[in-house]
Amino acid sequence: MQVLSRRIITSPFFSIERTFIDKVFAIADYYLDGKVENHSRHIYDLYKLYPEFTFDRSFSQLVADVRSVRKPHAACLSAQDGVDLPELLHKIARENYFVSDYNKITRTLLFEDLAYEKAITVLDLILKDGCFA
Repeated sequence: MQVLSRRIITSPFFSIERTFIDKVFAIADYYLDGKVENHSRHIYDLYKLYPEFTFDRSFSQLVADVRSVRKPHAACLSAQDGVDLPELLHKIARENYFVSDYNKITRTLLFEDLAYEKAITVLDLILKDGCFA
């Protein structure tokens, strides 16, 4: 496979940072809702997107803003008051919650061989940066 270019698309309606943040909340929502099947792709996406960001004060503010936008929606369980998102991410990583789905579905669709054990390390990196606290 040949990559022709590596461009970041920007528009008033799209933000790669927002997509990244939504994916973090999504995997936590799927965990809380007991939904595993067909959702492990978010782990891969987070792993690939992670190096593109600087996790600074403005990123932390965007996380807070996204949480506020998601909070009124009943399906967005991880954005609700009292939910410890860092603890959820820690549990997801330690319990290997998405491993079966990743190996059965996501890994077979990739154009590279990226093991779940490597991809899931992104959650530790996200936790270390502290922007989702």
